[in-house]
This record gives sequence, structure tokens and C-alpha cells, in this order.
Amino acid sequence: MAKLKNVLRCYAMGMGIKETSGAFNLSRNTVRKYVRAFQEGGLSLEKVLGMSDEHLYGMSVGEH
Repeated sequence: MAKLKNVLRCYAMGMGIKETSGAFNLSRNTVRKYVRAFQEGGLSLEKVLGMSDEHLYGMSVGEH
């Protein structure tokens, strides 16, 4: 989950999808999926970064 938080942090700072995917050795589709989920979730970046890994994992598998 730390990678997810770092991807979102970099994207929020203005890094593009391609640059972010290269920095974290992830596919562009994975980065897009993370960013899309964040945007559709309606939470602030600060809120997401403050969440525990367990809570983020629960959200990622649909256990809101």
C-alpha cells in the first residue's frame, strides 16, 4: 500500500501517468487504475495518505 500512496502523491504533484509508471516500475494501466479509483473515491489526498494500509486494502477489494 505504500506504493499506492507514493503513486498518488507523485501524480498529485504533477507527474504524468507515463512518468509515474516508470518511476515505480508499474504498468501505465495500473497507475491509471490507482488514479481513477482515487478520483472516483472522492477523498482528499491527505485523507488517503493518512489511512492505514489495512483500510486502503479493504477499500481496494470493495469492503467499504
